[in-house]
Amino acid sequence: MEYAYEENEFIPQWEPMVGDDDAKAVYDCVKSTFINEGKLAAELESRLASYFGAKHCILSTSGTMALFMAFDALGVRHGDEVIVPDITFAGTADSAMLCGAKAVCADINNKNRTVDISAVEMAITPKTRAVAAVHLNGHAADIDALKKICGPKGIYVLEDTAQSIGSRSPDGRVLGTLGDIATFSLASTKIITCAQGGFVLTNDDKTKDRLIELKDHGRLSRKWNHHPALGFNFKLTDIQCAMALSQLADLDRRLEKMKKLELIYRRELENAGQFVSIPLRDPNSVPWQFEIIFSEPARRQAVVDSLKSANIGTRMPYEPLHLQAPFETAGAFPNAESYTSSALWLPSSPKLEEGDIMRVTDALKKMF
Repeated sequence: MEYAYEENEFIPQWEPMVGDDDAKAVYDCVKSTFINEGKLAAELESRLASYFGAKHCILSTSGTMALFMAFDALGVRHGDEVIVPDITFAGTADSAMLCGAKAVCADINNKNRTVDISAVEMAITPKTRAVAAVHLNGHAADIDALKKICGPKGIYVLEDTAQSIGSRSPDGRVLGTLGDIATFSLASTKIITCAQGGFVLTNDDKTKDRLIELKDHGRLSRKWNHHPALGFNFKLTDIQCAMALSQLADLDRRLEKMKKLELIYRRELENAGQFVSIPLRDPNSVPWQFEIIFSEPARRQAVVDSLKSANIGTRMPYEPLHLQAPFETAGAFPNAESYTSSALWLPSSPKLEEGDIMRVTDALKKMF
């Protein structure tokens, strides 16, 4: 049986998977002396567009800035409203607010914890400009249902795919290609990483041009000293792109490994169903975090403490946005509140091997 961590070594809840090939790619870029955005950035954009089957890919400095660029390119402005799921990373809402919009929270569903369609319908107002459909932890949000509701009203559907690279919808379509625009993250907490980074996918030429303007000071080419539009500096360096290209070459293997690791968790915890369960997952979905749900939420902290004493890290899920000051939203959010009080993320890095999972589950089973 293989192990990534020694017998008594701390198993972190997450650790990026970075290897010698990545280090060599970065070293070669540094030695070339061209380290700003250049040919490697162009190559990465081309390869990502090809991988996902999108017409255009535009890089950014983070998943959050990719979201900001996408919202801006969709025309989200001051006075608009953007509907976001109550369970997501704050960056989904932050980026809409950076455009001047109000983030309006909608409850999640109990099936796969993505945004609840009926909650979105109730949250729509004449000010609604876009809905951020977060594919949470590899689970596909129902983009078709959202487009059916939003399309006739002129409301855009943005796919926040930061947690779901490589996942597909139940009918096999690639997540990130179903809505009006899509964003991804390459942060250190993702299956592939370049430390920090993100990108936007679009099939629309005008949207692509606006994304380029946003990325590089309002111009479409660095050969220009003329800046016809408002823009910033969200360029990803070739150093980061060198690492991302190296990681992208290993993506498919990592996706399969994440599926296999979750199956080991399921196998080892199948008899603990009285106390904890692992949410059902569509076969086309790739897990990002290995998650358990407590039937008795009051037991969660004791399990966290016990695993910590066994040198095993865990992480609590996202806190509902509507309970946090910047995103306060009136209304009832029973599904979000139930989820956040009962879920726990176990060690989930693609670095893990079967022996590491066995160590985690053996420690867990001592509690039940």
